Amino acid sequence: KQLQFGSPFHLRQDGKPPSPRAVQVGPIQTIKWGQLRASNSPNCLFINAQNKQTVPTILRPLRKLGIPTAGIVDVDVLKEGGTNWTELLSSADVPQLAHSSWGSLRSSIKKELDATGKDMKRDGGIMILGSADRQAAEDLLTQMRQYGTFVVPGGELESWLNHLGATGHGPTWLIDIFERMGEDPKAANYVRPATGDVWAFLKGVRDWMVDANRKGIPS
Repeated sequence: KQLQFGSPFHLRQDGKPPSPRAVQVGPIQTIKWGQLRASNSPNCLFINAQNKQTVPTILRPLRKLGIPTAGIVDVDVLKEGGTNWTELLSSADVPQLAHSSWGSLRSSIKKELDATGKDMKRDGGIMILGSADRQAAEDLLTQMRQYGTFVVPGGELESWLNHLGATGHGPTWLIDIFERMGEDPKAANYVRPATGDVWAFLKGVRDWMVDANRKGIPS
């Protein structure tokens, strides 16, 4: 009752409904299927969680069913303390004993991000931190990835594929970036999967989903 999958079942290449091997929630659903086909990823379904507070609502029931479900959130999730933070960790099956230490590290990182006077989401994500503080932030994000929760390190969706020169924010940016990525695989300017940037991020998601020893799925 919590989930309405709508019509994304066209994502499978053979036209059949996808098996529930992998579900991803968050902003990444905007990356076009045309660019994903070359990655040999398992069939997957992208679900828009609307906001970071509702990600646990989707993660928890699907993971209890044994479905590898990756949560993808903007970097400002690090602003979320209290119940919102613990709900995210719980839904990712992070051990209760780790909640306190992760929460303390999150709080310290947020303090340093705020001290820069910059907008962590739009001005570069964890890259706005000094080297030592950035390493601490990367360590936390690495731990979260191990449990299938992926934080956009550059801040938000618009931080990716900067070399294409897309402008604007939200729907305006999406229209622009899609036009620049192209639709015809035969076109010379068609953007294909590469290394680094959003492609490395997606590879990390895929690696977690296909890992038989992944953390974050209740036993």
